[in-house]
Amino acid sequence: MTTASSAHSNDLSVRRSSDADASSAGRSTAPQPVRSRPGVSVRAASLVAGIALAAMAIISPVGLLVALPAGNTGIAALVVLVVAALDVVVAVALIPVLAPGGVLLARIAAALRIAYAAIFAVAAGSLLAPADEVRFQAIWDAALLLFGVHLVLVGIAALRAHGIPVWVGALVIVAGAGYAVDSVAVILIPSAVIGVGTFTFVGEVVFLVWLIVRGGRDVPESRTTRRDAPISR
Repeated sequence: MTTASSAHSNDLSVRRSSDADASSAGRSTAPQPVRSRPGVSVRAASLVAGIALAAMAIISPVGLLVALPAGNTGIAALVVLVVAALDVVVAVALIPVLAPGGVLLARIAAALRIAYAAIFAVAAGSLLAPADEVRFQAIWDAALLLFGVHLVLVGIAALRAHGIPVWVGALVIVAGAGYAVDSVAVILIPSAVIGVGTFTFVGEVVFLVWLIVRGGRDVPESRTTRRDAPISR
């Protein structure tokens, strides 16, 4: 009886040892998930957006402040089309940058900028023969309302997201509000020239510099927003 009991006990021990070895082997051979460095993709997107914005800041004056006043409407139209294409690049690149402040908010902001780019591209057609600079300016002024709302949403997303300074988001909101005010004023009173955007555009410049220098570097591992809200889903 004692011998049988002893043999049974030894058998159980062997089985347990085998199970433990199998479990350990399974854990060691199972593929381990590859962990990416936090903020790498956001950093890349920030650079793309920042460089595209910098390119726009250099190219736009060539077409709108040099070529157009000189009567070179064809060159101006080409510049407008290039800038519109860069606007689309910026819109898409900003989605992962602003996503921590609300994915839906980031996508709506992107959609507004893409819509603005499309209208801006359509306005370029007014600069082709026969050129109609007045029509071009009217279409562009109306489209700036979309651009202004886009910047306001970008600023709100920045305020909600960790990793983006609050003051940067606030300046972007002010810049967007300036463009929106100018656009609404021109729509309501075509002869009105307020020019608020000529002062508030500083927010855009600050955001551009932040994207290139700091964008994506301070993104925390957690994707939570400053305010956990349903809009982030």
